[in-house]
Amino acid sequence: MNRELLMRKRFKGFTLLELLLAIVILAVITAMVYGAFSGTVSSAGRSRIALEELRLRAFLLRSFETNFTTVYVDPQQSQEVYRFLGVNSDGSEGPQDTVRFCSTAPLIGGVALPGDVKEVRYEVVDTGASAMRLQWDEKEADQDVSAVLQVTETPLLAGNVQGVDASTASFVVDPAYTSPNWTVPVRTLNFQYFDGTQWLDEWDSQSTGRLPWAVWIKVNFAKTEEQLAYEREKGFSTVDDPDFEMIIPIRGGLGGRTDVRVQTNPTGSGTSTSQSSSQSQTTTGQSRN
Repeated sequence: MNRELLMRKRFKGFTLLELLLAIVILAVITAMVYGAFSGTVSSAGRSRIALEELRLRAFLLRSFETNFTTVYVDPQQSQEVYRFLGVNSDGSEGPQDTVRFCSTAPLIGGVALPGDVKEVRYEVVDTGASAMRLQWDEKEADQDVSAVLQVTETPLLAGNVQGVDASTASFVVDPAYTSPNWTVPVRTLNFQYFDGTQWLDEWDSQSTGRLPWAVWIKVNFAKTEEQLAYEREKGFSTVDDPDFEMIIPIRGGLGGRTDVRVQTNPTGSGTSTSQSSSQSQTTTGQSRN
């Protein structure tokens, strides 16, 4: 009898209350661990996104500052190849402007001859037309980004430029040459040009005969639907509240207010001035004699 009681005590299981208590304790511990892990992952994700956006900002800052501070045009503003052309256009979500000009800055990401002038072009294109893309968020990489800012740099000599496209003022290069380009997912791209008095939406150096004093750049990056909903709720504007914004003075245009083509009139005003000076000297010499 004692042996039977001893065997029953040895193989006695847990009660239902003990099992429920153990399950509750396990659930509480699991919830605490999951909450801490989820918070860590979320913080890491936000940090990574902030880092990628900072990298994009640094890229745009370097590209805009390097190229716009080294704009090159011919002194007479007459050669189409050196034309500074800013075109205003709108997309479904806001401004999607385009600008092209020539720069003396070194070519980024490509091989160019020393002293070669390059064409720089900033434009918003469809994602399918882009050869390369900077992914600022792995989550966003799987989503459909409707537009990207494409930066294209084409050297004049190394690209074996054949001419200039009359419709876009862009270089017509050798078909065997591929211009280096980079793309950034964006919603809007807005350029404005200061003429010394006011900000203008477009600029054409062939029409004005000079460069703008400065350029005002506004960029809005691609966003998730959740981010867009938050911006709409807060009343953010793509024009007044851009994600990236900077104003860059243009050295060749600062202080200019007159058409340089008038000052260097190809009809021969310079020759007339020289001839008048020569005639004046001749008359003076005759009077002295």
